[in-house]
Amino acid sequence: MQIFYARRTRTALALLGGLVAATAALSACSSSNSATSTSTGAGTGATAAGSSSACTQAKAQLVQYEKPVQFAKSIPPVDMAALKGKTIWIVFDDLAVSLDNAYAQSIKQAAQVAGVSIREVNGQGTPTGDTQGFLEAVSAHAAAIYGWSITATEISEGLQKAQQAGIPVGLLVPGLPPEVKYWEQPSPQEIGPATADFAFVESGCKAGSVIGMLDLNVLTLSLATENAFVAQLKKLCPTCQIVSQNITDITSLTTASGPDAVSLVQQNPKMTVLVDAVDPLSLFVVPALQNAHLTGVKVVGLGGSSAPNQAMVKAGTEAGGFAEPNPGPGGWQGFDWIARIALHQPASEINAFQNIPQTLLTTGDYSTVEPSLNVPGYQQLFEHAWGVS
Repeated sequence: MQIFYARRTRTALALLGGLVAATAALSACSSSNSATSTSTGAGTGATAAGSSSACTQAKAQLVQYEKPVQFAKSIPPVDMAALKGKTIWIVFDDLAVSLDNAYAQSIKQAAQVAGVSIREVNGQGTPTGDTQGFLEAVSAHAAAIYGWSITATEISEGLQKAQQAGIPVGLLVPGLPPEVKYWEQPSPQEIGPATADFAFVESGCKAGSVIGMLDLNVLTLSLATENAFVAQLKKLCPTCQIVSQNITDITSLTTASGPDAVSLVQQNPKMTVLVDAVDPLSLFVVPALQNAHLTGVKVVGLGGSSAPNQAMVKAGTEAGGFAEPNPGPGGWQGFDWIARIALHQPASEINAFQNIPQTLLTTGDYSTVEPSLNVPGYQQLFEHAWGVS
């Protein structure tokens, strides 16, 4: 059995519900909810000229992201008729999450256009429900199983049964086992440094700036992105100080992030930028900072932007974050991906369209970038590839 992984930043909001249950056992092993650590960059001899050079470098590296989202102009053709008589199963972690539900509707529409039978299952936000969905799919001899907002650790029994039955599996969120393949770009090694560039620019490119971070390194993917962020920031600004608050108990994510952010800013009054480990934390961090009258700190999302975050960027309460296509085109793209997996296409074909275009959505570029997230004309693009136009 092959397990394919799609690292999509759009799942971060859904993860706030789904991963609470998935990692409860892991976080229960921790004796405290959060721990504070301080990291200072090596060296104190940065000059104004050096900071200016780093600022120019950071801005230059951001240019590639400061443009509207665009899909590929063409997609490799795929014979959807070959799936006649077969059914693709899609197990959603929790369809009560509005974002997941929006993608579910889009996937359903895409499948109908392509003439492919799909079965959507609601795991109701629990590993037990997700696993049950996988087991039902295996019993029904699914052509492929798509785990939406589900990590491999949540469904180990279901993955084992699928492997025994020879059913290919696609997971939207990577996790264990260690052979995870980040085949879909951008990877943590791309988004982490790009966000560091943005945070440094937002800090005014000043040597010695204090930049805060809400860590979520209980999650492997989040930790990899954070590490890449820190490494790039230290290159840009050796004298910048990174102060962090690690949320070790993910079950208290929504309640802890706001107070933790306020505490971190109050302890570090010179902080200019606060980076969230996953962008949806801003939904709790921004109101908490506003209520504490700490609005002088710019909030930056690390790893993606959902619709609520986009609204805050428009309002100027969040400095910005990386965004990708909205649920309409995103759902069609997800269906295309799992259909190719079901057809056992070679990796080059499966991955050909999975280089998800990212864009840096900020208050300044909102009016030009946000409309592109709907990707005008995406239906015709896919219909042509599927031979149904």
